[in-house]
Amino acid sequence: MPWKIAALAGVLLGLCVALLVFTMEGGGGQSESPAGQAPQRGDRPFFAAADGAREPPRDAFRDGSGNAVRLADFKGRPVLLNFWATWCAPCVNELPSLARLAANPAPGDPLVVILNLDRAGAASIPDFLTEVGAATLEPYTDPAKALMRGFRINGLPTTILIGADGAEIGRHEGEAEWDSASVRAEIARALAAAAD
Repeated sequence: MPWKIAALAGVLLGLCVALLVFTMEGGGGQSESPAGQAPQRGDRPFFAAADGAREPPRDAFRDGSGNAVRLADFKGRPVLLNFWATWCAPCVNELPSLARLAANPAPGDPLVVILNLDRAGAASIPDFLTEVGAATLEPYTDPAKALMRGFRINGLPTTILIGADGAEIGRHEGEAEWDSASVRAEIARALAAAAD
């Protein structure tokens, strides 16, 4: 019996050390950014650049009224496409900042499109958005996860910046304060670089 306790203690100690190393190396989320700079995670930029001019998938998803919509319907205007789910705590945390970004756009800001991936679909999403302070956002849904597969999304939340030409500019994996000055500056910088 004592050897079982010792083995369990060893495993727990190993997990604690691994968690400590992971956190110290910056794997535990975004690091603090100096004032005026966009938030970075490790040495990676805020938006990971797309591999070439990546055309978005053509799969349909649904708007709040149940109508089929495609990303091509937004062509001519940049889009900030956010993949989220109600069970994803970081997704829910960033919804109010996405709502504020959408409600107070600066000239040239992208259209904010939040795409819910819950299997239940659209029925409960408007009430949920109201509860979390994001009722002004249009509740788009993709319960079949066709766009998630098409974009090869690895985790939630993931937000993809799409240029006015319809091509992916870059993506951000993880939670962000989307209406903060530093993130707005990063969005503007990425859009300007893509336009060159």
